[in-house]
Amino acid sequence: GKSSSRPLGDATLGDLDFDIEVTQDYWDDLAR
Repeated sequence: GKSSSRPLGDATLGDLDFDIEVTQDYWDDLAR
């Protein structure tokens, strides 16, 4: 999602980083 607490560009990059981290955690849980 978008965060109003960050500049638009940084919010986009931050969301991508967040999504990647969540996805990695999700696959790590499945791999157990």
